[in-house]
Amino acid sequence: MRVAFRVDASIQMGIGHLKRCLALAHAMRGLDTEVVFVTRNLGIDTGRTIEGDGFRQVTLPEPTSERAFVRQSEAPRYAAWAGLPQEVDADQTCAVLSGIDWVVVDHYSFDRRWQERVTCGLGARICVIDDLADREHCAQVVVDHNWALDHRARYGSFIQPRTRLLAGPRFALLGPGYATAAPYDFRSEARSVGIFMGGTDAGQVSAVAVQACREVAAFRGRIEVVTTSANPHLQALASLCRRWPATDLSVDLPDLAGFFGRHDLQIGAGGVASWERCCLGAPTLALKCADNQSVVIDALAAQGVVRTVPDISVPSVGRAVGVLIADVEGRRNLSIRARVLVDGRGAQRVASALLAQNVLLRPATVEDAELIHEWRNDPRTRRYFHDPSEVSLDAHLRWWSRSLVDQERLLMIACCGGRSVGSLRLDRSATVARISIFLDPDLTGLGLGVGMLRAAQRLAVQHSWRLERLEADVHPDNKASVSIFEAAGFSRTGSMSWQWSVRN
Repeated sequence: MRVAFRVDASIQMGIGHLKRCLALAHAMRGLDTEVVFVTRNLGIDTGRTIEGDGFRQVTLPEPTSERAFVRQSEAPRYAAWAGLPQEVDADQTCAVLSGIDWVVVDHYSFDRRWQERVTCGLGARICVIDDLADREHCAQVVVDHNWALDHRARYGSFIQPRTRLLAGPRFALLGPGYATAAPYDFRSEARSVGIFMGGTDAGQVSAVAVQACREVAAFRGRIEVVTTSANPHLQALASLCRRWPATDLSVDLPDLAGFFGRHDLQIGAGGVASWERCCLGAPTLALKCADNQSVVIDALAAQGVVRTVPDISVPSVGRAVGVLIADVEGRRNLSIRARVLVDGRGAQRVASALLAQNVLLRPATVEDAELIHEWRNDPRTRRYFHDPSEVSLDAHLRWWSRSLVDQERLLMIACCGGRSVGSLRLDRSATVARISIFLDPDLTGLGLGVGMLRAAQRLAVQHSWRLERLEADVHPDNKASVSIFEAAGFSRTGSMSWQWSVRN
């Protein structure tokens, strides 16, 4: 599988788009996928970051006189960020790529026209990373990690009925270390504050936050400000930090997980960092540093996951900081609610969804037993079983050992890019086999179930058992399973009974 990422970074758009693409790229590489980045030089050196992470980069020509053509009224709201018409960008992207299976595009400047042109030019499938829901998409997959009551309604006619929408914080694209990073260990005393306003902080909000803490909230503990060398106001920020003791400036940290986990209060912008802070349970005062951040921050504030302020000013931010420092239970609740929202596996889920059609089956082994026991006993898995009670590990290991040598039973492990994602069992009776499947409960809703069933159908056709059909029992309340059996071509033969003919 070969995947190309089309993404840019600039002072205007920041580096958040690049960060979330890199997070997904790491997850794709972990699934045995070849990755290439296609970028354009818009004032920030993306090559150092991309190649530093071990990925190949292809750089498109810098925009020139064509900049004027992006001012057409029908263009996306942020069309000018690309520096040239999206049709030109699509053609240039196609010219530097070949043999690509998926193109992942994370760019507010491009809409359906760019996507259709690249699909036609490369014959690739399109995955769009978006969080605005303000323009049409022609894509097989749209990823939006914002929270919403109804994401399908939010996008409405902007996406096609068959587009797979991977939406909500469950799909937050975080770096590979976040799923296992040590969370923030809550302390009642707010001893330190962390400030991160994105990689470029064009609005100089970091300076506002520092002054608010020192001059209004009268905070005397340690403050750590994090930014990057792409910040155009870096020298002024460094000078400001030197005005107070214990006010440190960290530049180009390779990993922000440690930073988010070591301070008792975080002050930060929206975007990718919102979900990183949530994953680690960092109590946060979130500031709306750009128009597109309002959707994220307002939703999180409404759920009690962050606090925010109506305006970014030294007095307003300072008063909010003072309140939070004194509100021990308030900070504790922010931490608890944040961690529930994001688990750090979003990039793995999206990567698995893109590879769902490539699910393969391998024979199960003794070494798989404990992992399958963990999945089988998860409440999300067993709630639709005939017997939903837990099974002890000893009983499961005995059953597993017997099943591995049973000539009338096949135990298979479903794999996606070499990673185990599910379990499949076939029990034969004459020329009929009864099929049973379940997934890693953290990887449901990604299309992997359909991929497993189609792999089982291929197995049924090729196996020496000479099967005539596959049968299954599916609880009618299990809507997800009903939909995947329908998608795989199974027919309902009773309230719970389904079958598929090998002669199909």
